[in-house]
Amino acid sequence: MNRKIEIDIEKKEIILSEADGNARYISFSFEDIENNPKILTDLRQEDAYVIGVINSLNKNDKISIVNKKKQYILFDFFLALFVIIMISSNLLSIKFTDILGVSVPVGFFLFPFSYILDYLIADVYGYKNARRVLWIGILSILVLLLCLYILVVVPASNHVIPLGNINNLILPFIRNLMASLVAFSISFFISIYILQKLKTKNKKISLFKRIFRSFLISEIIDLSIFCSIAYIGIWDIENIFKFILFAYSLRVIYEFSLYRIITKPIVMKVHDIEELDIVDYHTNFSPFLWNSSYSKENNIYKKRN
Repeated sequence: MNRKIEIDIEKKEIILSEADGNARYISFSFEDIENNPKILTDLRQEDAYVIGVINSLNKNDKISIVNKKKQYILFDFFLALFVIIMISSNLLSIKFTDILGVSVPVGFFLFPFSYILDYLIADVYGYKNARRVLWIGILSILVLLLCLYILVVVPASNHVIPLGNINNLILPFIRNLMASLVAFSISFFISIYILQKLKTKNKKISLFKRIFRSFLISEIIDLSIFCSIAYIGIWDIENIFKFILFAYSLRVIYEFSLYRIITKPIVMKVHDIEELDIVDYHTNFSPFLWNSSYSKENNIYKKRN
């Protein structure tokens, strides 16, 4: 029979249609060939040979040789959102407000969402991709710091309406931004390391346990480093300890409250959309690498489902 062959590598299916363009076609899978090899006897010798070779690759799990690598659907969106939240939360931290008699930066209410993205990216896409996201976030903050430095050192024009002493606002903000950059960078790496290490050692450990074990450790480190850089010399030690204790308690309550209504549903949904659940087998957890590639064995999504 004179037929046209179309091979769908993604679905691992073969479609035989009439070469003259008629809509009538016959479709069968690689599994059908395995169960009934006589199917190939109805084809031209050249066609049967091509299908046989591809079937052999499929059987030996080497179909990826001819298959196009699956692209992430939402990763770029989460990367952009992470950078936006990092910059926005620091900008909002210029202003303080009082909660139960304690002064806290306004950015406090936005910053925990960066941790939600932290957990999501690390759990779905793996430590390597989360590491790359953080380095891009660090670069973005460094660019912002450079821009603020230029804003401070460049003399103001005498031919426009004066802005007042803008340095009184920008210089404290630069200090807070540097404190936030150092604190969050260290705590983020610790958080994603613990999250994936727990997953690697025990794939059955719940998302809740992994998130909160990593959060409870990384958050106290984040607050301690931030306050040490941003507020020593401005606040007395008693107020710094009071702020750390209050902020830590409030963030734990905040994250705990958001877990079931935001964190878990979003993480589970992204797992399903991407068909991805990375476990960092054989990963070099050094924070100073850029590689983000994974093999098929690292994705346990299909095994989990």
